[in-house]
Amino acid sequence: MSGNGAVDGLQVRAAAALKLIASRELAPEIALSLVVWPPARLEEASAYRPRQKASNTDRSPRQRYSEDVRRRALELVDSGMSWGQAARELGVPKTTIGVWIKKRRVAGNGDGPR
Repeated sequence: MSGNGAVDGLQVRAAAALKLIASRELAPEIALSLVVWPPARLEEASAYRPRQKASNTDRSPRQRYSEDVRRRALELVDSGMSWGQAARELGVPKTTIGVWIKKRRVAGNGDGPR
């Protein structure tokens, strides 16, 4: 230790910033700015987290619907209801109903919506 409090504090802040960068808790530009302009307590720095892009693994698992819900959705569409109306009625995404209709069409189990 040099005995100079300002230099010692700078070294402590620099070491802490390097640890935050290495642990990916802070982006380098933010962590290094804390060396120059430190908050009252350096521990507060961990509250500043960089925004991360959502990855495919962050998505919620795919919802599975019962055969009864699928059958009812197809019946509603076949009776003249729009995909959107059937979706709202059953609480199912409109695109899911579209997938069911297309699968039925491909399988040859019906002509799809009328």
